[in-house]
Amino acid sequence: MEITSSIQVFKYSSILAAALLVSCGGSDSKSSGSSADILQGSWQSNCTLDADNGDYDILKVTYDGNVLTDTHTVFTDANCTAKSYEFKYEGAYTLGEEITLDDDNKVHKLDTTFTKVFITLLSSDDVDTYNLGSVCSKTDWEKDKVVDVSDCLAFNHALGEIFNIVDVDGDKLNLGDTKNGNDGSNDAHRPTVLESLTHNKQ
Repeated sequence: MEITSSIQVFKYSSILAAALLVSCGGSDSKSSGSSADILQGSWQSNCTLDADNGDYDILKVTYDGNVLTDTHTVFTDANCTAKSYEFKYEGAYTLGEEITLDDDNKVHKLDTTFTKVFITLLSSDDVDTYNLGSVCSKTDWEKDKVVDVSDCLAFNHALGEIFNIVDVDGDKLNLGDTKNGNDGSNDAHRPTVLESLTHNKQ
């Protein structure tokens, strides 16, 4: 695996700035109830190809109170059995007002602030690559060791606030598509369509 690939993958992870609910009443099939009830717990994607990097990923978002954890596990195979490395972002979130998209889908604004990012190398090949490249000015990378890289320029671009949208329909959660012209860097660039990647309630 090339070092540049490992750095690129975090950019996709940053899109995921985590998620939460849309509440609708009546006979609508979408989840109803309080925001906290709908949000709490973990939501995970199926094994999916990241076309930008050629990796296969499983993405997991966990809400515990107002604490948000966004975990991005990268695999080298299409069945997501051979782990390569894992990013974990930690932060907090604010659920905003309900808005209606151009396709008439009702979603909620979802603002997240990530303050920490960790990486765990899960294969010996990645350890060798990182040590050889002195990634983050480190030459003592170890397999299965969680490393705080919040101060490393190669990986901390996703820290800070992200302005997103979120839709929850039963046990399915979708975030905004930040690759569709609106990158979530500020409220004016909040996504206006949902991404196709679905997170399933665990």
